[in-house]
Amino acid sequence: MIIKRISVIGKGKPKAELCFDKGLNVVAGASDTGKSYVIKCFQYIFGGEEPPKNIDEAKGYNTVETEIQVDENESFILRREISATKPKVTLIELEPDGRESETIVLNPSHKGKNNLSAHILGKLGLNDKVLVNGVQSLKTSSLTLRVLSKLFLVDEGRIITESSPLGEGQREYTQETSLLKTLLTGADDSVVKELKQQQDTEGAVESRVKALEEYVAKKFSNHEEVKSTTEKLDSELNELEESLSKAQDELTALVEANSELDYKRNKFRGELSKLRETEKENLLLQGRFSLLIDKYNSDLERLEAGAEAASFVELYEMANCPTCGQEFEQEKGVKELKQLVQSTEAEINKNKFQVKGLTDSIEDLKQEYQMLAKEVVQKEAAVKELSEIIEGNISSKLKDYNVAIRLLNSKKNEFLKQRAIVDSRESLLKEIGELRVQLEDRTEKYVFPDFSAELTALCKNISAILQRWSFPGNEDVSFDMKSRDLVIGGKPRSHFGKGYRAISYAAFSLGLMEYLSKFERHPKFVILDSPLTTYRAGDNDENDDEVQLQKDMIFAFYIDLCDSFKDKQIIVFENQEPDEDLKPKMTYYHFSKNKEIGRYGFFPVA
Repeated sequence: MIIKRISVIGKGKPKAELCFDKGLNVVAGASDTGKSYVIKCFQYIFGGEEPPKNIDEAKGYNTVETEIQVDENESFILRREISATKPKVTLIELEPDGRESETIVLNPSHKGKNNLSAHILGKLGLNDKVLVNGVQSLKTSSLTLRVLSKLFLVDEGRIITESSPLGEGQREYTQETSLLKTLLTGADDSVVKELKQQQDTEGAVESRVKALEEYVAKKFSNHEEVKSTTEKLDSELNELEESLSKAQDELTALVEANSELDYKRNKFRGELSKLRETEKENLLLQGRFSLLIDKYNSDLERLEAGAEAASFVELYEMANCPTCGQEFEQEKGVKELKQLVQSTEAEINKNKFQVKGLTDSIEDLKQEYQMLAKEVVQKEAAVKELSEIIEGNISSKLKDYNVAIRLLNSKKNEFLKQRAIVDSRESLLKEIGELRVQLEDRTEKYVFPDFSAELTALCKNISAILQRWSFPGNEDVSFDMKSRDLVIGGKPRSHFGKGYRAISYAAFSLGLMEYLSKFERHPKFVILDSPLTTYRAGDNDENDDEVQLQKDMIFAFYIDLCDSFKDKQIIVFENQEPDEDLKPKMTYYHFSKNKEIGRYGFFPVA
């Protein structure tokens, strides 16, 4: 990228403008001529919050804009209203012929979808880069244009600072280290986001451990007492189980010893059951026979009545028919009557025989029933006797066994209750132990990957620049990570005087640009405010008491910037004038602070 111009415009006001080109651009001259105002304009157009100061010369000017050429085919203008209300930045794409085309309104900060930071950093391959702000807190931030601009836009206050050229001071140590590492290696610290999630998880685990430990201490304060009770109960349970096992063996042996009696009892029970069945059958037969006897007796009554009637008929004599007077056939009727009487008597005798037989059978059944009843009583007595013998032998042992079981169950319930308390504590302690194992490898802090090789290469670039400028100790340049600053000839940059701090700061900025440009991670321009002196009076003023750098170093500085950075862009705002012979090699502006000599300053003189 090349800054083609910086302009401040206002309605009805002549344009205040500086145009630049590749290579070295120098704006030299007295203080209070607008050089610092131009620096403020650059800071503001690149997203700064504070607008340039409202100096007298700037009254009526309300807009600052800069034109930037990315390459031969791409250029754009950044335009922003000068206001304390933090107005947005308008980006205007330019056609190759200079005509304005697409216009985009951008947020000056890195927030929001369309923002200036993302647009510029995207062209450098540095968009979405993550910086770490704390190696222990693992807080992160985005690499923004405002952060990056400190490396290519250095005002007079920063260039003489004793702090790191990467940032504002000690409190930004981690972010400055992350910035330098990201720029030199191209790899950001986005991995810290994953570590932060892991750390948050570990924090939750640690809170869980603490809560569990407090709960265990409070809930199980009488742990030793419970443990002792549990061990005692465990011992008692073992003894009870042994006693129960012994009682069970004895009961089993006793049952086996009484098995013969039990067999005999069961045999008697079977016989008794059969006897009772026989009794039932006996009573059933008696009932049936009684019913038959009743039937036969009924038949006898009928037959005997018939026989009695026949006997009366024989007593009467035969007579003639009262109608016709003829005689009956007496002989035939008598014969038939006798036959009837005989058959009736035979049937009566038969029934009587049957009744007698049934009556005798019933008597036999009754006698048999009485015998069965006696035998049933005997069998029941025998069964009862055997049962009493068997139960008498086993009952006491069974009672002891049941008592042992009840005692064992009671002790077991008590043991299980105490054991549950112990197991609960042990389970919690196990969980605490497992959680502590997780915390053994916890992420205490983030350790930056080694980028010493890249730092060494950067220091070689800076050393070569300082050597060309004849800076003392130039052959020995290193970078101290603690101060995030250069050590030159064994001496920290912060220990040098203002003049040397400023020019060595410039060497750092240029060396960094030179190194990063190889990887397209730098805009390839650097703006330096007062790298050689911090103050100079107006032209022809003899009251300049600022301690100056040696003239040969100033000459070496200018000639090196003319010759070594032709493919890049350096814009220097400086009180120290370059040598007259070098001015043709650069784009040069002189602010005289004298209306009669050259250009007075940045703003046109009315």
